[in-house]
Amino acid sequence: MTAKSRPILFGAPMLRAIIAGEKTVTRRLVKPTAGQRRSIATALLASSPAAVMCTGGGQMEYPRGGPLAWIRCPYGAKGDRLWARETAFIAPPNFGDSDLENCVDTEGRGRMVDYAASMDADSVRCALDSGLCVTTAIHMPRWASRLTLEVVSVGCERVKEITDAGAVAEGASFRDVGSDHDGAKRPGWSMKRPHPVDAGDPGDCLGTARFAFGSLWKEINGDGAWDANPHVWVVEFKRVEA
Repeated sequence: MTAKSRPILFGAPMLRAIIAGEKTVTRRLVKPTAGQRRSIATALLASSPAAVMCTGGGQMEYPRGGPLAWIRCPYGAKGDRLWARETAFIAPPNFGDSDLENCVDTEGRGRMVDYAASMDADSVRCALDSGLCVTTAIHMPRWASRLTLEVVSVGCERVKEITDAGAVAEGASFRDVGSDHDGAKRPGWSMKRPHPVDAGDPGDCLGTARFAFGSLWKEINGDGAWDANPHVWVVEFKRVEA
């Protein structure tokens, strides 16, 4: 089967974690279609790791061609490739300034691209003053993407099933914040980039990698998203050359 290529959106902190080699997994909501029940149990089929079967019961395997509805993973299967979409500043054709930081010249187009996730506030202002066009992540063209990821595996689980090790693979990182007066270690886990300790705000750290992931999940998906414990795709990937 020919490998497919699909776009995928990441926020700036997670893009930084991928670039640093600190994130190799992403969890994304399983979204049944309008005609499928949302209160479902799912079972991965060994013959089709990119799909789950809606069963309405406990976890089980079910043969191909059964009467139940399939939910296809929108992020592909093992061997497929994902290209990251992110907010960027793209030079118009024949733009003369070639000295911008973090720029690439892609596919011989002569177009310079500067990526917001790798820029500080001063660099953003400079890019705007230089006449670069702001392109939001959802509108980034394939040729401008700097990150290509190969899918290593696809699984499905409830979001609360994530372990500390799983959260580390998601990008949770630890900084030693020292100990309290009673000798107990202070919390030092976060999903943020830069890490709160590096940003001078150690009080924003949490006690475990899993708690740090849960905090980010609620921030992205809403206050009740963690307690709802939805099914999620667990997509493992590795970075490859575009």
